[in-house]
Amino acid sequence: MRHNIHQVDEARRLARELGVDLLRFIPVGMPFDAQEKDALRRDWFPQFDETPEGMEALQYQLLQRPKKSACFYLYRSLTVNPDARVSPCCVVYGEKNDFGDLLAESHETIWNNERYRSARALFAHDGKPTVRTICDRCNIFERRVKNNPRPPSLLQVRNASL
Repeated sequence: MRHNIHQVDEARRLARELGVDLLRFIPVGMPFDAQEKDALRRDWFPQFDETPEGMEALQYQLLQRPKKSACFYLYRSLTVNPDARVSPCCVVYGEKNDFGDLLAESHETIWNNERYRSARALFAHDGKPTVRTICDRCNIFERRVKNNPRPPSLLQVRNASL
């Protein structure tokens, strides 16, 4: 991001000093509720002509593109917030986007509830999402539902509410 791109070389130096085997710079996720994501990207990410020589690879890493894989968060992890509410991943915030509450339900119940199943269906070749979730708006992973980036049933619901 613009405010810390100048620290990349220092991070590499420190990683070598500490004996780190792998240092990876990951894309910054855009807030789901941002209205002008392109404007936000321009503001958050530096103009790469301001960066040191040899930063082309870093530029590629920092510009977020949909990964051509299923969202692994939905299959191997979950995020438990301080209030015991469960989010599908660490990128999601806001109680309205939570998938459950560990104070009211078991981990197994949440992990297999309709919200999780529907979100996972976005990435299944024959998936049929049943409810809208925050995952429907995620731009990190490429959906697989009938080669369509958004399932038609959810598009119809969204368009009907406009």
